[in-house]
Amino acid sequence: MIDDECTLLTIARARARDVLRACVSPAGFRASGRQPGYPQVWARDSIITGLGALASADPELVATFRQSLETIAAHRTELGHIPLNVDPESGAVSGENAAGVDSNLWFVLGHTAHLRFTGDLEFLRAHWSAIQSAVLWLRYQDVNNCGLLEIPEAGDWMDLIDCRYNVLYDNVLWYAALRAAADLALAMDSAAEAESYFALAEGVHVRLNLLLWAERGWDAAEYAEKMARLKELHLEWYMVYHNIGTISSRPFYLPYAAFREYGDYFDLLGNLLAILLGVADAQRTAQILRYLRQVGADRPFPVKAIYPPIFLATRSGVTTTGVAT
Repeated sequence: MIDDECTLLTIARARARDVLRACVSPAGFRASGRQPGYPQVWARDSIITGLGALASADPELVATFRQSLETIAAHRTELGHIPLNVDPESGAVSGENAAGVDSNLWFVLGHTAHLRFTGDLEFLRAHWSAIQSAVLWLRYQDVNNCGLLEIPEAGDWMDLIDCRYNVLYDNVLWYAALRAAADLALAMDSAAEAESYFALAEGVHVRLNLLLWAERGWDAAEYAEKMARLKELHLEWYMVYHNIGTISSRPFYLPYAAFREYGDYFDLLGNLLAILLGVADAQRTAQILRYLRQVGADRPFPVKAIYPPIFLATRSGVTTTGVAT
């Protein structure tokens, strides 16, 4: 059995590398190896792909990841926004999807991963100003100074899912990106800048666990303390809990909180990133993973994007959407 599993993993790894090699271009990783497909270099896709490239230690794939970072940095806006994608043939830059906030987040994380794998400080120095401007652009997305990013509808990969404003996925990445930026600042011998980024990251950590972990608990005094803290940090966060009044405990982080409302479904990517990136403590991690298995969100593998899943049902020739129960 073990030999069979090892063989399967060896085959899967080889085929995964073949897929990545098919996406290699002089400008970086294209989003699709098949043509016409998606010939652009997407910030989000190419950087996530680049994490696999680094893990493979394949020189060609690592070099392609590096070129992806070069390409998207070269096409950033004057204000520091990293584009959703760049067409390497025409040079056209996409401005769709309400700015694509997570492009900037992945850009910072991608540079940190590259430095850790390669130790190439010269590459970091060449891109440090782009990284700084990417972080500054992100800071301006906290439009009400609450400490979390405000994400517009369709402002990240979830462009067809009901998700907006203080979004779990983006703000978990924001926490990680700030810590990553602090590490990069230390590598650039900028201790004061690193300290500032670390402080911002800690604020994001606290706010995520107050706002999006909706746990009432049995201790009335503890819950009253949470409500008081929410009111102190941002009145509208207090109003989400106070006005709706129906939030009971959830064994996972809520996908978003908006103007006196919240998303009430299980965003698996956001929650798993919260675990992997250190937002969730051991107790919350156990609750998330237990719930994931209880509802079968991991069957069949891989895990679903959200639970309950959205499905299409055809009734009397009419296609409707609904949520599976």
